[in-house]
Parts: sequence; C-alpha cells; structure tokens
Amino acid sequence: MSRGKHLLILERNMDLVKIVGPFLNTQNYSTFATSNIESALKKMDNQRYDLLIIDSSIGQRQVSDLLKRIMPMGSLNRTTAILMTTNDLSFELPEEQANRITKVLLKPYDLPTILGNVNELAA
Repeated sequence: MSRGKHLLILERNMDLVKIVGPFLNTQNYSTFATSNIESALKKMDNQRYDLLIIDSSIGQRQVSDLLKRIMPMGSLNRTTAILMTTNDLSFELPEEQANRITKVLLKPYDLPTILGNVNELAA
C-alpha cells in the first residue's frame, strides 16, 4: 500500500480499532489497526510506520516494546508516537523511549481530535 503516510494503531478497545483505522483510511492514511501487541510487532518487522498511536492501557512493557522496536532502526528514527491514556500515565518509560512520544492525549477522544493530531505529526 502506498497511500499517504503509514500509521500503526495499537488500541486495546476493539470497538475503537474498528472505528479509528477505517476513519483514518478515508483521510488518505494507510493504517494497520489492532488490539494485539504481537500483531503490531510482527507488522513492524515488515513495514516502516511514520506514526504510532498507542493505547497506554496495553501496559508499560508492551508500550516499551513498541518504542524500542522503532529506536534502533536508522530509517525509522523519525517515527513518532501518540500515547492515548484515560488518566495520568501510571508508569514511566526510559528517557530515550519517552522522547519518542510526541503527544499524550486523554481518552475519551473524538475523531476530529485524532485527525488533527495525526495531520500535525505525520506532515
């Protein structure tokens, strides 16, 4: 797929996965949306993503695993992430991983908010 920028969405709530991914596809983004960390990590082995949208409720280790995956790869050094959370972040990440998180958005969120942030960061 060569449509627009490539986004990986890891969202624990499957209902949101079914809404956010297709919505961003209609906005000329190529998205892979999942609620499964293993699927997300496998996809990252085969595809360069311009932006990650990560639900913090998947857990600190999983967020850390995704952020570590983008760090050592030279071609992915420009990849950034939006972290979605329902409250203040209840865990800390190592500084080099935390620096990959460009925005933290509070849930619940609406589609125009997501789109505005994606447009800003994926530009």
